[in-house]
Amino acid sequence: MNVNSRKLKRVVSNIILFMVSVILVIGFYWHETFYQLGLLPLVIVGGLATYIVLKVITWSANEFMTISTHPEGTLLVSEEEAKGIIAGSITRLARPLRKGRMRAGTLYDVRTNMFQDPIVRVVITDIRRFRLEKLREGDLPENFKDAQEFREYWKKKHGTDVLRIISFRTLKRII
Repeated sequence: MNVNSRKLKRVVSNIILFMVSVILVIGFYWHETFYQLGLLPLVIVGGLATYIVLKVITWSANEFMTISTHPEGTLLVSEEEAKGIIAGSITRLARPLRKGRMRAGTLYDVRTNMFQDPIVRVVITDIRRFRLEKLREGDLPENFKDAQEFREYWKKKHGTDVLRIISFRTLKRII
């Protein structure tokens, strides 16, 4: 999912949320003795207030409840990648294409070693499959200068032309 489609999805969901809020307030209008403001001010003010309350509830549920759930797996990284993830300078990683259940919206613990405690928890925001020759500069992990450097590294380390780029955002620093 690209950035524009995510923004469009966000805008549409906010419009729907606002419309539900307005419909709820219109329903309350029938209780005239409690609402003497009139229909238009009641719909605008009440709809906006209901929208804000619902938005705060959904935001807090998305941000805080996700952190308390258990991660679905572990994302192994190098020491260099771990430092970048903690600093916030790395938000994409390249990994060999494998069968697996990793999908957008799931939580993963980041570790440099399977026998060590997780350093940080991330939520996967996007997973895309690429052929090495079709990889563009904007798709690269941030710890590479250009596509040619990445292609050479990838061929030397993995010897395959197919890879996945995993995008994520850091939720909680554990250490």
